[in-house]
Amino acid sequence: MSDVEWLTIDEAAARLGISRESVRRTALRKRWAKRPGNDGRVRLGVPVERLPSAPAVGQDTGQAVGPDTGQGVGPAVGQPDARVAILLAEIEGLKQLVAEAGKRADAAERRADEIRQDREVQVATLNALLAELRQDRDHWRKAAMERRSWWPWRRTT
Repeated sequence: MSDVEWLTIDEAAARLGISRESVRRTALRKRWAKRPGNDGRVRLGVPVERLPSAPAVGQDTGQAVGPDTGQGVGPAVGQPDARVAILLAEIEGLKQLVAEAGKRADAAERRADEIRQDREVQVATLNALLAELRQDRDHWRKAAMERRSWWPWRRTT
């Protein structure tokens, strides 16, 4: 089982960066363990992997966490941000995936059109066969309903 850190609802809300009510609902939904603390307040067993590794604003260091390195408020001017480069590469990869998906969709649409045309030919063939069978049925029905002589061995001249 994974490691847990026992936090009050307020501490968990501050560490996770969400409201008290959200922590309460998440604890119920995820079935986090709970137990009373020595101060009488409920402690939740929050999984360690759910907690952020860097301290949040005003916690321990008193310094805001930056968007790039976790050290300070931002990158120095003129320095390339490695995360931006990673995200740009990820965007390019996604664009390639979208292009490939478009090609597959076009190929599938062409195949569907071919199948529709084949089905139309098959339907026309089957309709012609059905018309022929109906004519044959009508011919035999007419022959069966004709009046015949009562004497089967009598020859007609």
